[in-house]
Amino acid sequence: MPQAKRPGEEAEVDFADFWLDLAGQRRKCVLFTLRLSYSGKAVHRVYATASQEAFLEGHVEAFTVLGGVPSVHIRYDNLKPAVKQVLFGRSRVESTRWASFKSWYQFSAFYRAPGEDGAHEKGGVEHEGGRFRRKHLVPPPQVDSLAELNERLAAIDVAEDARHIHGRPTSIGFDFEAERVRLRPLPADDYDCGIDLTPTVARNSRITVRQGYYSVPAKFIGAKVRVKLRANEL
Repeated sequence: MPQAKRPGEEAEVDFADFWLDLAGQRRKCVLFTLRLSYSGKAVHRVYATASQEAFLEGHVEAFTVLGGVPSVHIRYDNLKPAVKQVLFGRSRVESTRWASFKSWYQFSAFYRAPGEDGAHEKGGVEHEGGRFRRKHLVPPPQVDSLAELNERLAAIDVAEDARHIHGRPTSIGFDFEAERVRLRPLPADDYDCGIDLTPTVARNSRITVRQGYYSVPAKFIGAKVRVKLRANEL
């Protein structure tokens, strides 16, 4: 059944896997997509993994591009970066950082029902993620860095404002102009999506962060160092 959405009220978020050639090596990454339900305006960004840092950074990037935040809620699967436990009905135990992030930007989360009951509750972004991946990420793009690819995607997102969604007489960009003014204003400061860690430098002059090894100067052997971990950089 056709759904009628009010401008500026709702959006949907999802991750999708895809392949790329990064600095000459084939690897799998994730495509973050936030799509406004009324206009269909979408923001796409690439991250190394579907970590909580990527989940938060994707939102910050999307809110910045859109110039605001949906005023009612954003629809989600029961993603691990957000949900610690699925309770009865729509109730969820959320992660502490995710609850803090929502409070910072003042929006609510709508989690789809598990299984077949909620299979169509965020179909807009699932269709959009698949369409965008097939059109712009096949064959696998060849880039030297994820930052380079994200610059490409940002330009594609701007160009797609001229696209017409099937059955609509007006373009995405035209509808978004009516939606832009109804978004909730952004807070004065962005949320710090990175996480601070203090690993100890081992005898081989390396630290361990999320099961990865990184070299540091030998003078720090035996000491603790401060690490800022973000979605695509350390």
